[in-house]
Amino acid sequence: MKRFVVLSMVVMLLVSGTAQAGLLQRSKCCRPACVDTCCCQPTQYDKVERTCYKTVWEKVIEPKTITVTRCVPETRYRDVTYQVIKPVWETRDVTRTVMKAVWENREQQYTVMKPVRETRSRDITFTVNKRVFDKIEDNYTVMVPVYTDREQEYTVLKPVYETREDNYTVYKPVYETRTQEYTVNKQVWETRTREIPYTVMKPVYETRQEEYTIQKPVWETRTRSVPYTVLTPVEYTKCVPCRTWTWKTVRTYRCGRLCCKRILCPQTVMKEVKCVRYQAEQRTRDCQYKVCKWVPETRTRTIKTCKMVAERKSRTETYKVCKTVPETSTRTFKVCKMVPETRTRTFKVCKMVPEKRTRTIQVCSLVPETRTRTKLVCRIVPEQHVRTQQYTVCKMVPETRTRSFKVCKMVPEKQTVQQRFCKQVAETRTKQVAYTVNTTVQEEKTVNCVRYVQKRVPFTITSWVKRPICCTNACD
Repeated sequence: MKRFVVLSMVVMLLVSGTAQAGLLQRSKCCRPACVDTCCCQPTQYDKVERTCYKTVWEKVIEPKTITVTRCVPETRYRDVTYQVIKPVWETRDVTRTVMKAVWENREQQYTVMKPVRETRSRDITFTVNKRVFDKIEDNYTVMVPVYTDREQEYTVLKPVYETREDNYTVYKPVYETRTQEYTVNKQVWETRTREIPYTVMKPVYETRQEEYTIQKPVWETRTRSVPYTVLTPVEYTKCVPCRTWTWKTVRTYRCGRLCCKRILCPQTVMKEVKCVRYQAEQRTRDCQYKVCKWVPETRTRTIKTCKMVAERKSRTETYKVCKTVPETSTRTFKVCKMVPETRTRTFKVCKMVPEKRTRTIQVCSLVPETRTRTKLVCRIVPEQHVRTQQYTVCKMVPETRTRSFKVCKMVPEKQTVQQRFCKQVAETRTKQVAYTVNTTVQEEKTVNCVRYVQKRVPFTITSWVKRPICCTNACD
């Protein structure tokens, strides 16, 4: 009986243990026999850091020496032939006609307006401002003097006269009548005519051909090689170690019981990754550029040359000549001559002698007194008047007179004179003309070339890993 009871208790324990193990496996937590007093903790995350590398293209600048062609202007000289008109003077005998002046006496009657003065009368009405006085009474204040007698001593200069004689000289005028003859220059205007020869430079135009050189710009296309850098992508494959985490279930015994727990185990896997790197490649390309080149070109143009030719002309000119004619007149005048004469005069000399005297003076004090006066007020009244005025009128009366004058008559006369003529002679001369030529000069120049270098740069990746935590406390 006791054995049966013990066997039944063992079977019950095994059944309950198997059920509890199934429950623990389903809940993924270690649960001891006393389930009511033991509990599971929450899941915890761990921080995991790993270092990776990435490819970076770094910019590198390198100096490089290249050959550059540039144009340098150069001044050159060439001989140019040109013509100059040179004047050459020569003397020739020229026969010309000269107008010779011959004077003739002539008489001419002319009319002169003689002024005759005549006296006339006319009435002029004018306005006069007449003063009219009105009487007006006016009160005014007067300071009335009141006199008081006083005695005063004073000094008087008393004149004492003396009689004296004095001799003096007087110039007495004596008048004489004299007669004098004088000469007056009378001006007589005379009209004359003359011919004035003059030279006129007449322009004569000639047409001729002239050659000249110009610098013509010609554009020339040239080719040069220019280096440049190209980044070419290159694909390659590399194996990268990747770390993965896997869950594993582990059975353990705690508190005499069988428990199951999951453990996160790390695992490293090699994985192939496609990468791209950029490789710098030096290339050369042809570049076309234009160069301006100056080329001399000869052209022909038609020009007009002006040549001045002397031409003789004459013009008639009328002018007036003022002729002075002496005229004698007689005049009578008085001459005053001063003749000295001695005279005697008697005069008194006054000498002042001081003398003391006493006098009674009146001291005046002013007392105001009001009085009434009648004063006249002037008023201007216009009044019309008529007066007779005599005036003189000058009246011009014609009068005929006769005068003698000389007339200049021009008579032609031939004369032979030597005259210089200017002859234009062409002369060829040479001069140097400067022109500019563009010369090509090659020189070396330093240029900064840019290229890219591949570089591996480390960087850190942070990840969080999930880890469960089980109970460590035993059941009571």
